[in-house]
Amino acid sequence: MTEREEIERNGGFTLPATYRQMYEAGLVVPGDERQLVLSDTRWFSFEQVLAQDWVTRDTSQHVYFARSGRGDGWGWDPRIATAPEPPIVLAARDVNRTTGFAPSFHGAIYRLLLEEMSSSWLCDALQCAPHELSAIFQDSVARCAPFLPKSWVLTLEELASRSVIA
Repeated sequence: MTEREEIERNGGFTLPATYRQMYEAGLVVPGDERQLVLSDTRWFSFEQVLAQDWVTRDTSQHVYFARSGRGDGWGWDPRIATAPEPPIVLAARDVNRTTGFAPSFHGAIYRLLLEEMSSSWLCDALQCAPHELSAIFQDSVARCAPFLPKSWVLTLEELASRSVIA
């Protein structure tokens, strides 16, 4: 059994196609040079997903694919799925509950990119100048474009083309 199959068996759902495709492309794989770099997102490898405690503090079963620098986790909640893929929840490390984050994995990528463009810490993390962020944003959007609806890509492209103010 592959790690992916084990995650799906343990989680009780099929990993969304968008996530599988982005994982295969290296965009959501930690340490991969093709990784989508976001200020406050640390992607989990399949091995890291499997090493998690599958039961969170609020006793709901979530399958986490990333965490923030503060220790908050993004994951799927298969129990409340009403669409072909489970919604994404955000579990804050210091509270005993989760909140809805996005209806799907590609929706979470869209939201994470929007949030990155509205308040990025990448200048500090990558030691780059603010004017370089626009190119970084444009590259991120171009690499994610094949996995997102065209209307979302157009919005992200327009935002990424704007000047960045430090």
